[in-house]
Amino acid sequence: MGFGFACHKTRCTVCTQTSIQLSYKSLFAQISQLKSVARTIDLQVQLDQLQGMLQTTEARFLGILNDVNTQCCPKPVDDTLQSCLASVDALVPYATTMTQHIPGDVPRLLILARDALLPTVTIDVLGRPAQAARVDNLDDLAGAIAGVMQQLNDIVGAPAECDSMYGAYVTTIHQIRLALCHLGHALDAVTGRSPLSMNIPHNQPLPDRLYTLLQGTLWSTLHSAEVPSSAWFMCKKFFFVKNESEASAEMFGDGCMRSQLYHGRLIAHVRSESDTVIKRWVRLPPVLSVHHGENCCVFIGTIDGIYAAGCNRQGQLGVGVVSQVVSSPKKVMLPRDSDIGRCKCYQTPKPWMKAKLQFWHGSGVNFLLTPCSLMAAGDNRFGRLGVGSSEGMVSRFMRVSVPLKCVISVTTRSFPITVVRQCRACFVSGRNDYGQLSLGHTDEVLSATKLPFPVDSVIMSQTSSAMLSDGKVIVSGNNQFRLFPVNADVVVTPTALQFPWPVSRIMLDQAVMFAERGDGRWYARGSNALGQLGVGLGDEHIVRWSHVPLAQINQIHSDRKGTIYFDTSTGMYIAGAVTSDHAVCSPTMIPAPMAGLPPALDEWVLACAED
Repeated sequence: MGFGFACHKTRCTVCTQTSIQLSYKSLFAQISQLKSVARTIDLQVQLDQLQGMLQTTEARFLGILNDVNTQCCPKPVDDTLQSCLASVDALVPYATTMTQHIPGDVPRLLILARDALLPTVTIDVLGRPAQAARVDNLDDLAGAIAGVMQQLNDIVGAPAECDSMYGAYVTTIHQIRLALCHLGHALDAVTGRSPLSMNIPHNQPLPDRLYTLLQGTLWSTLHSAEVPSSAWFMCKKFFFVKNESEASAEMFGDGCMRSQLYHGRLIAHVRSESDTVIKRWVRLPPVLSVHHGENCCVFIGTIDGIYAAGCNRQGQLGVGVVSQVVSSPKKVMLPRDSDIGRCKCYQTPKPWMKAKLQFWHGSGVNFLLTPCSLMAAGDNRFGRLGVGSSEGMVSRFMRVSVPLKCVISVTTRSFPITVVRQCRACFVSGRNDYGQLSLGHTDEVLSATKLPFPVDSVIMSQTSSAMLSDGKVIVSGNNQFRLFPVNADVVVTPTALQFPWPVSRIMLDQAVMFAERGDGRWYARGSNALGQLGVGLGDEHIVRWSHVPLAQINQIHSDRKGTIYFDTSTGMYIAGAVTSDHAVCSPTMIPAPMAGLPPALDEWVLACAED
């Protein structure tokens, strides 16, 4: 929607020109009327002369006004607007890169200004190269924005009395003023003059007034006030927050602890005595992530650190105390000697600058991986946490000394042993009374210790272990039930097994071992006091590989009390103690247990096992 005059001065000359033309037209009409009633030739001649003089005067006036118009605005407004629009469009990618770490959404403000200017030009200039100043830093960006504002301010300011005569001009001036408003806010944000109404650090005072109620603030406030459902329809903003939160809020946890995260605000779902769910706002700094673990514990990552709540009988929450339950989130105590406090990702309030936290939860223990270190807290019997301490419980997170070179995985179970794997390096700690940690001795291991050979897969039970290393199965630990084909009650030195046939899968428990032959046939050895191996023999110990008459076994589950379940493609089978006074030594088909199966045995696939 362009217009052809150049500025408010030109607009005055146009008004004057129109007024003169109307006045002369009126005079010419009066002269024509007088000539029609003139009775003498002399009078008509005089009227003709008067009309000629007026025409000459009109031409002179119009010529003078055209000269003034040309001198006032040598450059059309359309060109200026096109230049400003192209400049603002070119500044958007610079602002996106340079303003990530300052409060305020500068790129969006520039986009709004660009959209406001777009209807004021007659041609498409977006995407064209703009002749703008070089933008290398925030000062250059501020200068470029100020330059565009100066050009737009030169256009605005026309006399109000002429507005009614030029509707297109008035509409364009409105769009320009709207663009100036957005550019002004963007300039204030870039130069640091904008009053904060969001992302205010928790240790700074709030401003005298809040200019914006954020969606997360409204959402958490209304839930905390327990407003009736009809309150969400009081205004468009409430209704928008209701619909948007239902679509995008994240749900975490299940069972005893559930929570909902939306725009940095966390709502806990609390079940009342009447079995109804009440939503409570958890008062914390802006929340970035939520991690639910075993035994009803939860870790909450915020811009001000990590908070935890839930079961804390072993001090596994790392909040500095040991208690049955931590009902309100407390701040996690991180190591003082750790460099986590100096990590940049924990000092910025920007969520997109945060590195993700990773947790591993076990029975009474929690491991936390940050970009700076691996840490652990909780049950430390036998030194299982690998933090170098002999204390039975560690109530503050302590560093686990492993290098952070590649992806880490942590395995921790109900028994006091921890395995940390990093690429093909394996670190172990904890109980080692049978040499099950494969270190060649039986001493407790208080610090995470690297195994002397590369490890591709690990199966760790409470008293024995099996490692896959370069295609070989290396075992160690308690062997009194002869689950390993080694003639020793305790295998302290890590020993590579020799199988009588190619092996494709291994499953291991502390007293039994299963192996799948390359052709799909299964074999077992180890403790068999109740016939639980399913090999059809009643011997207390099976010291040779014996065939299990089942095919296509998917999982093997053991209750470690003399009962083993075989989950096959044809159904569920049981061997060992079926009831308290009845046992079977051959697999017997049963319906799946209604109360759920016991844990499955650990397993791994041997990609290239030796014969």
